[in-house]
Amino acid sequence: MQKWLRHHSGALVLCLSVALVLFAKGVFSPRMAHAATQVSVFQFHGNSALANFDSFDTTGCIETSVILAGGDSITLTRPGTGGPQQSPIIVAEIAQFNNCTGFSLLNAVAISNVANFHLAANLSSATLTASQIATVNEVTGTPFNLSVTMTWAGTGSITREATPFNFSVPGLRVNGIVVGFTRAAVATGTITDGTTNFTPTPSTSAMVSKVTSGEITITQG
Repeated sequence: MQKWLRHHSGALVLCLSVALVLFAKGVFSPRMAHAATQVSVFQFHGNSALANFDSFDTTGCIETSVILAGGDSITLTRPGTGGPQQSPIIVAEIAQFNNCTGFSLLNAVAISNVANFHLAANLSSATLTASQIATVNEVTGTPFNLSVTMTWAGTGSITREATPFNFSVPGLRVNGIVVGFTRAAVATGTITDGTTNFTPTPSTSAMVSKVTSGEITITQG
């Protein structure tokens, strides 16, 4: 997903918001090849903010890449579930790589539905805070907690977009469309484990978004 955000913008960033939500809900769990095909349809709307960060330590060897997504009331409606479902409202993905030795140092995804998020009505700014989000370094197996304090400042004009999208991995196909408003932004703040700030520099790309309507069809099997 790091590469996905770096190479797409506008309404496609809204797709990433929803993709992260579905990942958090366990929908992105490809079924075995022999399993029966299952099709699920989701409708969604809500506010979100996303940011990509990339930084190096003082040696120039260790690169830290971060994706942060947050939102309030991104609602997923799935037939047969009895109504709208509240999504997780913060997802952080962190990766550290030593370019001098060629070894991965850290790979972690932190997800929580306990956070504070606010988006200005004119998409001029957004704030996101959360504390003690449990996660695990998949490289070492070590558990740790993250705390987030982030602010977005709108830098571009507001754009209305309606964009179809698709995504696939073995056993899983996702396609749909999102309609909403986006604005380019710069994000600054901290994502920390209490010792290290994984976002010491401003975002390399960021976006605030208001999704007015959208639909995703997920085919598994």
